[in-house]
Amino acid sequence: MAIEQGVYATFMPKPFTDHPGSGMHTHVSLFEGDRNAFYEAGAEFQLSKTGRAFIAGLLRHAPEITAVCNQWVNSYKRLWGAAERTAGAGGEAPAYVCWGHNNRSALVRVPMYKPQKGNATRVEFRSVDAACNPYLAFAVILAAGLKGIEKDYELPPGAEDDVWALTSAERRALGIRPLPRTWIRPSRSCRTASSSPRHWASTSSTSSCATSARNGRSTAARSPSTSWAVTCRCSEEPIGETLGVPGRRPAPTHASRWPPAVNLAFFYLAFLRVTSRSGK
Repeated sequence: MAIEQGVYATFMPKPFTDHPGSGMHTHVSLFEGDRNAFYEAGAEFQLSKTGRAFIAGLLRHAPEITAVCNQWVNSYKRLWGAAERTAGAGGEAPAYVCWGHNNRSALVRVPMYKPQKGNATRVEFRSVDAACNPYLAFAVILAAGLKGIEKDYELPPGAEDDVWALTSAERRALGIRPLPRTWIRPSRSCRTASSSPRHWASTSSTSSCATSARNGRSTAARSPSTSWAVTCRCSEEPIGETLGVPGRRPAPTHASRWPPAVNLAFFYLAFLRVTSRSGK
């Protein structure tokens, strides 16, 4: 279809410097039966305590999540493709760890509540890019959020300002830290953090966590046994370069290659096993 339109399709996170990148913004909600566990009538933003703890888990484990959801060198050109003061600006790629209500400069966004549609209450995790392994990305996002619920993490105040427009001093004063700038940092975080994905994962996937980002491979994260049912939806950034500029072919990149089929099959089966247990 792309060729027919005179363009080339690519899943590179940042195929062109002068255009926004290709993001895979992921919308998540948890249900108990037919009830949305993120919805609470009358609460701030109609967001329940469970939803707030889930967001807190995403924020606390953002560096470890990055090791799985942003696994290519090119991934960080999308997140940090400009100077610090303008990182992400204009392309809606998050560069800082914070959350906000309908704030598109935040890592985690709580979309506006729709009256009489409590089941639509959800959170949006915005750093995931188009070159990730979606099965592993959903697994590690779910694991981090459930960890926040399990440990009752406290959610910091939300960001109301345009985070990109703040100075470094202002962000530090607000407790807003940056996402990793290269794949090296999340790889190290995955190896050393006491509550990193390797502590949520099976023994087999744990051994690969230390080399996941360094070798261009993802690792599976297993969520705790739970009764939650999860729904995940993806959306592209407004001007994502899934279809490139006519007449220009992106340079070849390893970012377009998936992990080996055997590893993909193993981790997918592990994820299905976890989700099947959660339904018991």
